[in-house]
Amino acid sequence: MELLQRNQLVWLQTGAWQRILAAPWDTQALAILEHWSQARLPLVIARQRADIAQDRMCVGLPAPAKWARRRLALDVGSADVCKIGLFPLLSGVMPIASTLPTSIGGLHIRVYGSHGWQLMTGMEYAHTGSDIDVLLNAKNVSHAIELATALKAWNAPCRVDGEVIFPSGHAIAWRELLQAHEGAVSKVLVKHRQSANLMDMQQLESLASVCAEQLLDTCEI
Repeated sequence: MELLQRNQLVWLQTGAWQRILAAPWDTQALAILEHWSQARLPLVIARQRADIAQDRMCVGLPAPAKWARRRLALDVGSADVCKIGLFPLLSGVMPIASTLPTSIGGLHIRVYGSHGWQLMTGMEYAHTGSDIDVLLNAKNVSHAIELATALKAWNAPCRVDGEVIFPSGHAIAWRELLQAHEGAVSKVLVKHRQSANLMDMQQLESLASVCAEQLLDTCEI
């Protein structure tokens, strides 16, 4: 199986759920996991621990308000996964999506965090003060800045957070990217499958350029 990146979703085989449920969980955790198993809900790829085996992956399960928004961390095998997917499109979050500016309204913006999980599960996650967390795919740094600028101009009914993601899977908070671009901060936190590193704009440009070349070489093989 390909190396999955942060914020991708996985659905597990029945056998995997049986093994998970057989572990010694406390009462609340077991109730959450039983619901996830019965409802066939996904888990989210988390940042991978340095000691995780190559054929296993770290995943997360953020529970809804019903279970005090508890977060569970698990690791599963590649063979346990029966389906891979992505968070839902922002267009499913109405009326928030209806306020999108035309500059980004046609993009495939995905929503994660409380609004994303609420869409997928039908359970209560978001509350009146909840931010909306979005994921946008950027071709390169200049494209990422364009997307971040459009998000900043969005007169959304709540605070908008989230990340722009490069083709290599490296991601950066769009607000931090704009701050670095405008000179308000000198470095930004760049997250990847197994790492989180502070970089200045020159380092980010170099990283995006090298990753783009590597991806192009891979496609040409």
